[in-house]
Amino acid sequence: MLSLVLGASFHAFELMLSAFITGLALGGLWIRRRIDRLADPVRFAGLVQVFMGLAALATIFVYHWTFDWMAWALGVLQRNDSAYPLFNLFSHALAFGVMLPATFLAGMTLPLFTQALLRGGRGERAIGQVYAANTLGAIAGVLLAVHVLMPTVGLKLAMVIGAATDILLGTWLLRYSQAASRRVHAFAAVIVGMLAATATARVAILEPERLSSGVFRYGQAAPEFGEVVFYRDGKTASVAVRGREGALSILTNGKSDAALRLDANQPPTQDEFTMTLLGALPLLIKPDAKTFANIGWGSGLSVEVALSHSGPVVIDTVEIEPAMVAGARSFSPRVDLAYRDARSHVYFEDAKSYFARHGKLYDVIMSEPSNPWVSGVAALFTTEFYRDTKRYLAPGGLFVQWVHTYDFNDRLFGSVVSALGENFADYEIYETNPGDLMVVAVAEGRVPRPKPLPESEAAFMEQLRRIGITRSEEIAVRSLGAKKQIGPLFTALGAPVNSDFHP
Repeated sequence: MLSLVLGASFHAFELMLSAFITGLALGGLWIRRRIDRLADPVRFAGLVQVFMGLAALATIFVYHWTFDWMAWALGVLQRNDSAYPLFNLFSHALAFGVMLPATFLAGMTLPLFTQALLRGGRGERAIGQVYAANTLGAIAGVLLAVHVLMPTVGLKLAMVIGAATDILLGTWLLRYSQAASRRVHAFAAVIVGMLAATATARVAILEPERLSSGVFRYGQAAPEFGEVVFYRDGKTASVAVRGREGALSILTNGKSDAALRLDANQPPTQDEFTMTLLGALPLLIKPDAKTFANIGWGSGLSVEVALSHSGPVVIDTVEIEPAMVAGARSFSPRVDLAYRDARSHVYFEDAKSYFARHGKLYDVIMSEPSNPWVSGVAALFTTEFYRDTKRYLAPGGLFVQWVHTYDFNDRLFGSVVSALGENFADYEIYETNPGDLMVVAVAEGRVPRPKPLPESEAAFMEQLRRIGITRSEEIAVRSLGAKKQIGPLFTALGAPVNSDFHP
């Protein structure tokens, strides 16, 4: 939820985690000073569970306004290094405002359950039993929420179901407490809780326009990005497709990952240059490439371009979020080949686990994940990832990495390229548009120069002509330099190697 307001960066995740853990700690501290004076810990735990569910339901209503509050903050603060601590402070306050009521109550539950069991004569083993049950329940809850609830009922109803479960658990505890009026309390809790859950499900509105606004980036709670033609809360992200005037953008947690025009007769978007060249450049450098792996589906255009060439025999795309592939169908007919060509295969899993599990060798591995600052995605830009991925390149194979230059400084960019350079014998950097670069790397030897354009590949050439490429020189001129020329620059900048252990 909060990643749609605060962003999905490492810093945003740390702020959310900090607010969550602090709420638990404060709840535990509060009950610690009172728990010994409770006449009936079970009854109190039941009330805590009920109010925790109600607090979670209230969170959904509060959440609606967090987009406006974030838009206000970005309108007041300047976007520079000096204002960044204030932005983080405000983001932390938002996270606390949303999380604190429910997490404060949640922090009381384990001490209360443990106290109830100890008073019942279960001994010190009760502590281990409670924590074991809590751990197993947390694992089961995450699996249920991620793999069942979010993809099937969406963000709001998943929250409502979770809150209703809390209320029902609290009702059960009230029913089996020692209070004389336990049945009345349990009945009242059920009635109030279910009415609140039903009202929230029917009344609370989470508009796709807000959820896909990217307010943390664009500073508007409901920007004029055009009509939302697709929205889905997926297992790992919320995916939306929005557009106007014949151009569509696919957004992950509110941040645009790809944009293109549906009418191929209209001028291309800036993103089309990058996506087209990602699919085309490997075939211009290695025309005999047969087997391709593609990390990240995006709009599907890179796969479409590669499939427009007769050379590839198979293109295996590894995409962690099924909603991304579903949403990109909105770009039809521009990417129809990526979906219906028998050479195209999609695997929904983490890229690292895919390569380790399948162990296949590829002539070309194309990597086009989202931005390196995104929590989780950052692991696809590290020296450990490049070291492992290199093992799945066939002899003479190419590794092609998209890297952006916007919202980045030279040192951070250098840390990514240095990580790649640490594991590959050579690389060459190409500029695809003013905000994107492409790094072509080889495990041995030097990166070959692009071959002449294959005029016999009519569909492939049509894709290149769309972005203004009609001669081989228009590819060569995009080269910014190879490892031998550029590597020393990053060394001089003091760019550290990006690592899983030191991101």
